[in-house]
Amino acid sequence: MKTLDCQSIPFTVHVFREAGVFVAHAAELDVSSCGNTPDKAQENIKIAVRAFLQTAYKHGTLEMILEEAGYTHDTNGWLAPEFVSMDHVSVEIH
Repeated sequence: MKTLDCQSIPFTVHVFREAGVFVAHAAELDVSSCGNTPDKAQENIKIAVRAFLQTAYKHGTLEMILEEAGYTHDTNGWLAPEFVSMDHVSVEIH
């Protein structure tokens, strides 16, 4: 297993408003947090992701979780999957 020693794990954050609060979602890891402002939501998602990754490391599942999320590992550390596009789309339902 790769160690967690001072590694930087990159992730993408989407912030949106829901029910009067700002929600930050780390898409690759499917972790969310919220705050009263976009900045607070971003601050909180970093705390949530750090706790999630540290817990996974302690349970011996960090490498598996990152690989299942599309991360790869090289000599420089973990590399996040590359997002190709992000669009707002809609579909009709009947």
